[in-house]
Amino acid sequence: MINPTIEHSIDHCWQKIGIFGDRTCPELLSLAHCRNCRVYTEAGRQLFDRSLPEEYRQEWTQLIAQPNIRAVQTKAL
Repeated sequence: MINPTIEHSIDHCWQKIGIFGDRTCPELLSLAHCRNCRVYTEAGRQLFDRSLPEEYRQEWTQLIAQPNIRAVQTKAL
């Protein structure tokens, strides 16, 4: 689940005027692709820096805490 505050603060220019849009961005002439642009890079950083939803953390904690069935079966043999 993406934090709506962060989602609204991200400029999705790559979908409008960038490589995935109509390609009218003047920066494309020198950068060749949106992945080389600071706006695209900053959007990625915001996504990676967001906090995890509590439900997500709890779900993964439960999954990781479960015993590995294959490892237990292999040791029994």
